[in-house]
Amino acid sequence: MLSSGMARQPTRRISNGAVRRAAKRQRSSNSRGMHLSAAEIGTRQVLQRRWAFDIVSGGQTLCDLSVSIFLRSHIPVPQFTAAIDQIIDMLTLQAVAYLVQTQQWLRLDSDLYDIPLQEYLQNREFRPRQHLRIDNIESDLHARKMTRFNLHQLRRIYDCFGLDDYCRSMNTDFIRVYTGHDNQRGVPCCYRFHPEELFLYSLTKIAKGNTSDDNVDHYFGGAYSRWCLGFPWFLYYVDERYKDILGFQGLQRRVAEFPRFQAAIESYLMRDRTYVDLENNETVVVGGK
Repeated sequence: MLSSGMARQPTRRISNGAVRRAAKRQRSSNSRGMHLSAAEIGTRQVLQRRWAFDIVSGGQTLCDLSVSIFLRSHIPVPQFTAAIDQIIDMLTLQAVAYLVQTQQWLRLDSDLYDIPLQEYLQNREFRPRQHLRIDNIESDLHARKMTRFNLHQLRRIYDCFGLDDYCRSMNTDFIRVYTGHDNQRGVPCCYRFHPEELFLYSLTKIAKGNTSDDNVDHYFGGAYSRWCLGFPWFLYYVDERYKDILGFQGLQRRVAEFPRFQAAIESYLMRDRTYVDLENNETVVVGGK
């Protein structure tokens, strides 16, 4: 969601409650398929101008018809009566024509730009936004499946990253990641991320190596596009926070322990391995082979 507030609600036709098609740029990436391109928006504008013209013209014709009927009833002159009767007949036909034309425009607009219920419900099958937090994860098993850490480890790592302190320093409860664009009022647009949700998403992406779309579908829900900016922000934040540790300057602190690291890695790689096939038969592979 953009930082301006709640998520944009779909516009509905008053007469039947159907959701209206909007511009693709106003909708999230996982719902743009049922909305309109720039060319289709232009076609709808032309249709709506014709519709508005017929409504205004029909209203003016009804006003003229009312005046004509009033004059017909208050001026009983035979010569005038015959002429006014012809005018009333002509205005009546013209008003009916405008009414029929307006109904046709309405029907065409509904057919083209109302989203059928089946199409709308099918699109709604995308996973809704979950607003995931560490406390929402069911168990250590689920936490390890997502991030390779258990719940206790996740809380400790989250505290070490200092994301809450960062939000407090910015006087906000959310992390704001700016898109580089401004809205119609000239206010910079940004996505708002809860620090725990951004933390969990980033660790899940690093641990599983899935695409952003897969992680959103399986765990986090909502629009795909927002995470294209959220995850890079997290990487830049970690890089800046630990710039004195990550890199060769950090390795220099452990130069004296490199032989111990080598021995530990060699011992791990040379260990015996046991494999179990589908029939539960064990095969032991001796280390070093």
